[in-house]
Amino acid sequence: MALPSPYYPPTCADTRRACIQHYKIIIRHLVITSTKYYTWCVRIFKNKEFNSWANNLGISDEDIQAAAKEVAAGQYEASLGQKVYKKRIAIGNAGKSSGSRIIVAFNIGNHMFFIYGFAKGKRANITSKEKKALQKLASVYLNYSDKELNIAVKQKLLFEVENNG
Repeated sequence: MALPSPYYPPTCADTRRACIQHYKIIIRHLVITSTKYYTWCVRIFKNKEFNSWANNLGISDEDIQAAAKEVAAGQYEASLGQKVYKKRIAIGNAGKSSGSRIIVAFNIGNHMFFIYGFAKGKRANITSKEKKALQKLASVYLNYSDKELNIAVKQKLLFEVENNG
């Protein structure tokens, strides 16, 4: 889809809806373009439970980085509220739709935290009680200072995903 020029917006003869669509397309393009490389400006972490789950399934840091890039670009399956997102991730030869689901905490301008994962075949979704708990956990992680993050990494409460790209 060709991006309409911001220098030639719809004319007054166009409907208000066309004008709004024009600017929404421009804004969406700017957000995706600006977040294309944004992921590598933030630190990416896995909590202890997620790290253990991911290691058992053979999910690599490269898989985590790819998922982080997609979340930063707004490509996730659901927003669970309070900066918590659900994302599909492929496991082995299985595609994303039959793979697993991961829960990520992310706020633009902040770090990204992979906090929970589950196989689609094992359960359909998280409960509302789990959702509230994950939102509280996300709030705690997203408010950590760099000093607190470094301490958590040193104590092996969080695991930092190294950027190899």
